[in-house]
Amino acid sequence: MLTHPLIVFSAVEQPFLKSQYKGEVNLRVNPLFLTEPSFFRYTAPKGAICMNYTIKKVSEMTGLSIPTIRYYDKEGLLPDLQRKESGYRVFSDQDLEAIELIRCFKESGLTIREIRHFMSLVRQGDVTLEKRLAIYQTHIARLEEKLTAVQNALEHSRRTLAFYEIAAKTGSEETAKDLYLARYGEENG
Repeated sequence: MLTHPLIVFSAVEQPFLKSQYKGEVNLRVNPLFLTEPSFFRYTAPKGAICMNYTIKKVSEMTGLSIPTIRYYDKEGLLPDLQRKESGYRVFSDQDLEAIELIRCFKESGLTIREIRHFMSLVRQGDVTLEKRLAIYQTHIARLEEKLTAVQNALEHSRRTLAFYEIAAKTGSEETAKDLYLARYGEENG
């Protein structure tokens, strides 16, 4: 079984990852077709079932609000998005993949401008591979810095929690300070 940002592929139909999506959608794909994320250049293999979704269904599947999805479209982040004659948006599996990438980038702190730039590089093809690699290297470094900062904040919060647990039991911050230092030492004080 091959894990993909959107779908768990296997030789049989599999539901979208339930931890990320509400509702149930099935897609049959050749598991050998996508060995890595295609990032918007998805071309369905011959015989694959290609799904089309309404904005409401995409909202239900991704947990994103309809205005957020419209905003991504307005900002040019979904350049291949099709519309019906009536003007309604019609989302493909490729668009779902793009939305998942956008969500990942947004959650990790990239701006719409940075995401738009990355996506324009993707659309230019292999000539931009080095630029995209550099973007991801910088992106990973930023995430690692954020993770370190969050881990430090968590450790500080745990020490503070331990102090207040002692203070609540003893009824005194002064007593808690002495007990805390005796238990955890000066370096944690």
